[in-house]
Amino acid sequence: MKQNLYLFALLVSISAACLADEYKDPASNVIYTFDPAGDIAEVKEGQEWIDTDDATIGFPSPGSPDANAEIVILDKFTVNGKEYTVNKIGDYAFALMSNVTSVAIPSTVTSIGNNAFEGCTLLSSLHLSRGLVSIESKAFEGCHSLTTVSLPEGLESLGFEVFAVCSRLASIYIPESVISIDPLLFLGCDALSTIISMNKNPQEVPEMCQPSLLQQITLRVPTGTKSKYETTSGWEQFHNIGRRCDFPWIAP
Repeated sequence: MKQNLYLFALLVSISAACLADEYKDPASNVIYTFDPAGDIAEVKEGQEWIDTDDATIGFPSPGSPDANAEIVILDKFTVNGKEYTVNKIGDYAFALMSNVTSVAIPSTVTSIGNNAFEGCTLLSSLHLSRGLVSIESKAFEGCHSLTTVSLPEGLESLGFEVFAVCSRLASIYIPESVISIDPLLFLGCDALSTIISMNKNPQEVPEMCQPSLLQQITLRVPTGTKSKYETTSGWEQFHNIGRRCDFPWIAP
């Protein structure tokens, strides 16, 4: 029965895939999918492998397995004289690609999919542009080489465990525009020492990390908002809340 269900799901997936054409960027080997009837494209999704015997989830397969170590996502490309705009990075697009060292994402991209860069252990340089609205669950889980992250203004939501187990992540900047944070954003980020949150009216958030990290992290907030953070669910868990300082790595 499980095998029949799996085969049905596989056929549905193959049928859906047939609706989209592909374009491979010769400069980066990144693969994009697009519908010729429209004008929107996305970085090709990877696949979440499934063991048909017990239906347990195995290792994912990236959508662009031959992508270069230094990835520059296109904002647009042209096929047969028609231009397509890239607005999304698909789920598992670069999952477990241990060769990836840097990623630059253009302002046309509004969403980074689930597990998109999960397990990119050498990813140390991440440039996110304004225009990005959501980062989905576990998008950067296990990116051990990330040390600082500056999230762009305009970003609204951060999914479940987006930066979980980024073991060297020390500093992160969260812009005022972020209004939704899912649980355990920084689970297992044992080196995290500074969070800068620019929201002047902080929203309630779920637990962002394990309790053992709450004493070592300094939460920097806008001048005059410390009392708000100290009385807002989730944020009040941090032991060290102070005024925001300027850091040279924060994007303007």
